[in-house]
Amino acid sequence: MTTASTRSAIMRNRGTKGWFCMAGRHVEVVVEGNLGSLLEQVGALHGFACTATPDGGTSIVGQVADQATLLGLLELLDELHVEVVSVRRVEL
Repeated sequence: MTTASTRSAIMRNRGTKGWFCMAGRHVEVVVEGNLGSLLEQVGALHGFACTATPDGGTSIVGQVADQATLLGLLELLDELHVEVVSVRRVEL
């Protein structure tokens, strides 16, 4: 089991080279179903582009300022009962 202090030390040691440094990163979140127009209509994803994927899902791409922004997006999708297929960092 990892303690809070151990997690904190790991995050400090990873510094700017690790996943925990998200500043200015672009991410792609792929979800089940074609949800782009619905999410854009409710204004839930300001600053993110939603496009349909060939397999009937939705790709959500945008810049995240920090890990809290990414977690906020994932929490929103969870509240909407949207199944997340993948999350990855992308270069634009």
